[in-house]
Amino acid sequence: MSGNYALPYILTHPEMMAGFVVISPAASGIVPPSKVKALQVPTILIYGDRDTGLGPTSHRDLKTIPNFQAFILPKAGHAAYLDQPDQFHTLLYNFAKKIDSFPW
Repeated sequence: MSGNYALPYILTHPEMMAGFVVISPAASGIVPPSKVKALQVPTILIYGDRDTGLGPTSHRDLKTIPNFQAFILPKAGHAAYLDQPDQFHTLLYNFAKKIDSFPW
């Protein structure tokens, strides 16, 4: 569901985004691959190794974003932020520090 509104918003208003944190969004495939490749917003995808649906699907759909990173947390499911909160928050914190220095 979140892919239904987040991805079109990023495509329409990239200047409003410093970064995009993807937590296994549904409907990540609604954006054509050619438009995904054109996204210039730094993007991080975080999901668990026990997520066999939305996480891997989002990874496949979004991996061609130029400034894309994906992290698969061990012993975590779809809600990796609940299963591995320390690892999740460390990744999120480091991503926020990185995009703060991103050369716009």
